[in-house]
Amino acid sequence: AIPMNVQQTPNPQKAAANVVGALAEGKIAVVWADGASLPYNNYPQGDDFWSVMPLLVYGYEPGGSVQIADRACVPLAASEEELIAARSRIGKHRNRMMTIGAPNPNKLPEAVRGGIQACIEIFTGNSPVGSNGNFGFNAYQKWAKLLTEARSKESWAVRYAPGERMYAGLFSAYKYIEV
Repeated sequence: AIPMNVQQTPNPQKAAANVVGALAEGKIAVVWADGASLPYNNYPQGDDFWSVMPLLVYGYEPGGSVQIADRACVPLAASEEELIAARSRIGKHRNRMMTIGAPNPNKLPEAVRGGIQACIEIFTGNSPVGSNGNFGFNAYQKWAKLLTEARSKESWAVRYAPGERMYAGLFSAYKYIEV
């Protein structure tokens, strides 16, 4: 019950213009961007690592910086070029941007219940995509098995032997569970 407007384009300059247009209308833009490409994240750099997630763009200074809200308690910023690069890194997302309007208060209680029920189903039912071992309680059971069974080729003892690989695995687990 929340009005949404989703825009996508393969053209990075048109995508940037869409964000500027939304901001000019007083809207906050939800954009999908590669977090590994943004300067304020401390992610490994390289062609084999990316992490696309939505973030909020709430301000823009032409030729300067873009103000971003992205999982932090402080305002963040990136240059226009950095945000354009981060948004266009994964082509299938096509520089996706969404703006939202005010929710219909009459439909909000039902929508909140529906959202909570959807979360419960992800944890207790079938996964939304891929293997059931990748989501919910099934994923925790699979992970516990991989952490404790040393003989499996997929076990952490094999895949994340002490050193860089272990650090990467532990860092990733911490980041995606705690942060």
